[in-house]
Amino acid sequence: EVTKTWPEISIIKADGPKARIITKWNNGNFYYQLSVDKNIRDNAAYNAKFTIQFFDNASFLIEEITVPISDIAGLVGPDMKTVQSMTFKGQKSMSEDVYKRIIEWNILWSGFNG
Repeated sequence: EVTKTWPEISIIKADGPKARIITKWNNGNFYYQLSVDKNIRDNAAYNAKFTIQFFDNASFLIEEITVPISDIAGLVGPDMKTVQSMTFKGQKSMSEDVYKRIIEWNILWSGFNG
C-alpha cells in the first residue's frame, strides 16, 4: 500500500480555488481523493468538469480521469448551511508498476465562468 500526497495546484478560473489530490495503490486498485478548497458550483456550467492527469518522469501521460462537477460532493462549513469546499473520491484498476511510475499530476478544467 503506497499513499502519495501531491502538490497543490491553483485553478485560474472559478474564483481561484486550490486543488489537492491524494492517491493510493492497493491490491490492483488505484484510489484517489480530489479536494477543492472552495465551492466551485456557483461558477460552473451544467457540463463543467475537471480532468485529472498523471504523468511519468518523461512527462508522458499515464492516466487521465474525467470528473464532472455534478459528481463532486460539497462539504458544509461551520455554519452548517454554506458549502465551503468540495471533494470527490474514486478508484480504478491499475498495476502497481504503473502507479509507481507516476511522478507528477495536473488538473484541467472546462465549463467555468470568471
